[in-house]
Amino acid sequence: MNEQIYIQDRGEGELIVRTLKPFPEDPEKRLDAILSCVNTEPKNITLAFCLDKEFKNSSELRSEFKRFVGNGHWVPSNGSFFEYSHRSFVPIRVAEEQIIIPPYERPVTYFRLTEDGMRYVKPIAALALRFAIDHGKSMYEYLGQTSSSGNTRSPYNKTRILELLRNGSKREVDIVNEFDLSESTVKQNLRTLDNSGLIAYDSINPEEHGWVYHIWIRGKIEDVPVFRDEPTLTKKVAKEFKRLKKANAYELTEVLGLKSNSSVTDRISRILSHITKEEFSIREKWDGHEIRSQATLLEEGGRFLDEFIMPVRKVLNGQIEVNNSLDFFSEEKIVEYSEAGMDLYKNVSPSRKRKPKELRINRIIEFVRERNQTGDAPRTEEIRGYLSGGHVFWDLRQLVKEGVLKKIRSGRVVRYYTN
Repeated sequence: MNEQIYIQDRGEGELIVRTLKPFPEDPEKRLDAILSCVNTEPKNITLAFCLDKEFKNSSELRSEFKRFVGNGHWVPSNGSFFEYSHRSFVPIRVAEEQIIIPPYERPVTYFRLTEDGMRYVKPIAALALRFAIDHGKSMYEYLGQTSSSGNTRSPYNKTRILELLRNGSKREVDIVNEFDLSESTVKQNLRTLDNSGLIAYDSINPEEHGWVYHIWIRGKIEDVPVFRDEPTLTKKVAKEFKRLKKANAYELTEVLGLKSNSSVTDRISRILSHITKEEFSIREKWDGHEIRSQATLLEEGGRFLDEFIMPVRKVLNGQIEVNNSLDFFSEEKIVEYSEAGMDLYKNVSPSRKRKPKELRINRIIEFVRERNQTGDAPRTEEIRGYLSGGHVFWDLRQLVKEGVLKKIRSGRVVRYYTN
């Protein structure tokens, strides 16, 4: 089912605009979507206890949230509840959006859970909250941020890696080949899982062996197909790669004189993988000593799979009903778990640790990436509105200059994309 938009004229110039987007049918796509909705305690409390079948605006959601969290605990802003709903819940159809547009007043946006949201995400959010509290660790430490440079989100990538490691230790290159992810994406997720105590990750001499080498074997530079919408960078990478005969993403970043950061190197890594996929090059087989660059599932990682991911998969496949197994839908239990959940999250929340500029930059990147994932690209005014005003020109200019974002002009309109 495609996105559906309903417009109702209530008379006297007042309109109601309702948006309903499709919930994925494929179980893996459902898991990818759901995990990005339950990666923090504030989202889980909102989904499990605040959102239901009745339409509520962000102010009403915050009031409901405060009722459960109580005094002495941090409560997200009204804008955060709008972001949770509009950016995370609505795009995967676990929530529905309704905008009331009065003739001479500002529009007001309301949200409610869909039938799929009530059936799947509400109990899964409650399960996530209970799992986090039972084990004394925020879900953010298990799943991390939702952002990812590929077609799948980071929480889902972490989960797939953990499930793969059930079959035994794997090298970085094994994981790259298994999931067709870039080397930098795999490395980043492995480091995060290692820091969270879910896996043991050893990587020898990362300065020398942190990137898989590719070897040019045939073909002309001009015959290399353009990778996505990066014709200039594809040509530059292919030219230097052919000249060097053997290279990795880290080396090519330096050779091309580009600023070395994870975003730029990841772009080059993906272009190298593209060139290899088109059979102009091959991956170099790893040496025997490099087998120590590997990841091993630890007990805590196995427990996360057994006690959380496995039940979630069963819920999404319609094999079990989680509602019957949850024991804290009384208000007393809700308050107890909500307060405990916020205590866990406040210690790891990026928004509580970052400096104001760092937070603003991260929110811009996250906003642009999530809009891109839904097939859209925001304008400057939309980014400014998302941040509730303020000047974003210099932030956007810096991100474009660093290669984190790119801007494309169409007529008088400039839109932003993640690289």
